[in-house]
Amino acid sequence: MTIHLRIDNRLIHGQVTTTWTKAVKANSIIVADDASAIDEMQKILLKMAAGATDSEILNINDASSYINLNKDKNLLIICKNVSDAYKLVRQGTYIDQCNIGNQAKKPDIESEQFSRSVFCLRMICLNALRLKKLFKHI
Repeated sequence: MTIHLRIDNRLIHGQVTTTWTKAVKANSIIVADDASAIDEMQKILLKMAAGATDSEILNINDASSYINLNKDKNLLIICKNVSDAYKLVRQGTYIDQCNIGNQAKKPDIESEQFSRSVFCLRMICLNALRLKKLFKHI
């Protein structure tokens, strides 16, 4: 079974439900995001975006526990940003693969371009590089 981590500030959207879930053969989508986990409207919208795919919206701590208890499933884990993904991995969460999706440039925050569609603060870029050392699949 495979635990695939995707970092995408859009969380669940069309590309995730139509392409990524099929590509990694995901049985479930797990959003690991503290803010979304306590926002009932956001949880409803994210579950709607997941369509027929089973989904859970959890804070980072609960997501870590859930993932480690469900290693026998094909899971697609989505974090909003590199910092949250790094927290998840630092907690000892088991992850097989990782990819970094969209990290939009925010006009009010000075950031650096990490790749064509990833903008982040220098410290967050450093966390991305640390993640890269942990995974050969980035």
